[in-house]
Amino acid sequence: VSPEELGSHNEMGDLWMSVGGVVCDLSDFISVHPGGVELLMQHAGQEATDAFTEIGHSSFALKMIRERAIGVLDSNAEADEPRGVLQVPEAPSLLGRMFTKEDPYHFHKFLGISIVVQFLVRSGIVMNGEFMEGKDIAWFGPDYFSLACIWVSALLQFSSFKFHVPKNRILGAPMIWQEWRAHNAVFVLRHVIGCTIKWYAWHNQIVDGPMYHLLNVAMFATLVWQLWSVDVITAWLSEDKHESLTATYPFWRGCPSWVESFIKFWYTIAQFMASSLLVSMEPQSLAISYLVIFPFQWASFLMTLVRKGAITTRSYHVGYLWSLMQVVALGMLANSPGVWVTHFSLW
Repeated sequence: VSPEELGSHNEMGDLWMSVGGVVCDLSDFISVHPGGVELLMQHAGQEATDAFTEIGHSSFALKMIRERAIGVLDSNAEADEPRGVLQVPEAPSLLGRMFTKEDPYHFHKFLGISIVVQFLVRSGIVMNGEFMEGKDIAWFGPDYFSLACIWVSALLQFSSFKFHVPKNRILGAPMIWQEWRAHNAVFVLRHVIGCTIKWYAWHNQIVDGPMYHLLNVAMFATLVWQLWSVDVITAWLSEDKHESLTATYPFWRGCPSWVESFIKFWYTIAQFMASSLLVSMEPQSLAISYLVIFPFQWASFLMTLVRKGAITTRSYHVGYLWSLMQVVALGMLANSPGVWVTHFSLW
């Protein structure tokens, strides 16, 4: 394929692109490209190896490219001679895929690791059942260090917006896309704000009176803000305004229908329980309100591993379910099991 012929296919419905000297016909793919139509149109009819590599596409994306290969570029500015279909850039090692140019100082990774470690440590404290004076069951207290530990979760969410993620949902596997990332940030922030309100009440020994009731109103207002925010995000970023994020989760090939139904049901229940836990003002305790945050951020990490080709779709669902079950188990240890069973039954 000559550069001139490649350049002539540069519009909607007739779009060719060269990656690694391999010319691909992406005409039927442009409307479903996770990064959006605009991104592909920027490189239509051009050699796009650098742009393809810069984004850090997964092995799934490489497979899609190979399936649409139609020829080899006659002369390539990136190479002295054409390269064959098998020479489309290979995915780097897992470590290389995890450490990207978008996070050169590894700030986001450091925050993520610290949150996982904190969750495991505080979970261990809850399971061990050892109490410390002036602290709750997870050793949170009315001190500023406890408040800072909670806000690290919000900082992780804010730092995630520097990464390039697909504009549209990936239909074949659970991977992060723009709408999901924005929703997740709102969900995490609502719990961080909720924890901050509870911390303020604990820090100032507010257990009754007008200020206590005002804080309860603030908790409810936070929930209303979250519901409004996700609707705005959906209207802004979603192509299907009536599509539920959990109801349309991709599952692995061969997944029994009853397993899929159970998992979707549990995801829905978990969302409702997390929302209801937000508006409860536990006396001098931040433990469960904080631990509820973990599944949201754990899901992001698992989706990243799926995108990098480190785990499968099945592994994602197993890992995400584990995080949800873990929170329920910790809640039963922190409170009466009957309270949680009743709570679950109501939903």
